[in-house]
Amino acid sequence: MSEISNAIKQLCEEKNLDYKSVIAAVELALAAAYRKDYGERNQNIVVKFDPLAGTSQIFDVKKVVDNLPEQEEAEMLKNLYNPNPKDLHKEEFRAESRRALVESGDEGEEEGKKKFNPKTDIQLKEAMILKHDAQVGEEIVTDLPIPSTYGRMAAQTAKQVIIQKLREMERDMIFSEFKSKEKEVVSGIVQRREGRFVFVDLGKAVGLLPAEEQIYNERYNTNDRLKVFIKEVREGHKGPEIILSRRAEEILRKIFYLEIPEVANGLVEIKAVAREPAPVRK
Repeated sequence: MSEISNAIKQLCEEKNLDYKSVIAAVELALAAAYRKDYGERNQNIVVKFDPLAGTSQIFDVKKVVDNLPEQEEAEMLKNLYNPNPKDLHKEEFRAESRRALVESGDEGEEEGKKKFNPKTDIQLKEAMILKHDAQVGEEIVTDLPIPSTYGRMAAQTAKQVIIQKLREMERDMIFSEFKSKEKEVVSGIVQRREGRFVFVDLGKAVGLLPAEEQIYNERYNTNDRLKVFIKEVREGHKGPEIILSRRAEEILRKIFYLEIPEVANGLVEIKAVAREPAPVRK
């Protein structure tokens, strides 16, 4: 087993990440590294990484489509090899034209027509040169050479991309886990205070207890253990934002279920919950 495979498995165990998802992230990073230094403009680079051997296979993958009309093909080749800055506005013009056709009720074939993409598509006549029995809709996979310097370059270039992908995956997993606990009561430890905000360590993430969700005159000291109500979990710029509450009426109901056996086993039923209002803070 290669060193990189061991490192990925160890990382997955430490961060509780899915091994296959990490390998997929590695393959995307390696494809980006190859495309940057060795790829050509219209190659659709796909990398298959073997973590056990620590080796890669690199392909150009294209889908076979019908042959273009001669005029459209000539225009495509002209734009491909002699790009014009004005072409940047062509898509806008085409989109506007399609909207006008729809409004007039005469969209015809234009509306559903898929534009030929030289990066991901290959015409049938060109595909048949590579594979004589090629059919529209199938994929043509072409092996690409692996330069001797690719390994070192790929490791350096892909490192930051892989780290970023792993961070994104970890954030997604944390978000999903705590989103499923929304409107529940959990235990946490006070991590720190910043002004009137209290940050609570929930294990895999840190939640925010804002001033308006705190109980009047209740003190929150560092390392204090307390029960909090997960009021909302939302996506933030730096990861999941977990908003906590100590004032929500639901927290009393949940705590009664957790702490009082008669409530938990149904001998006592909670009909309603009310709390004494706190003085207004000035």
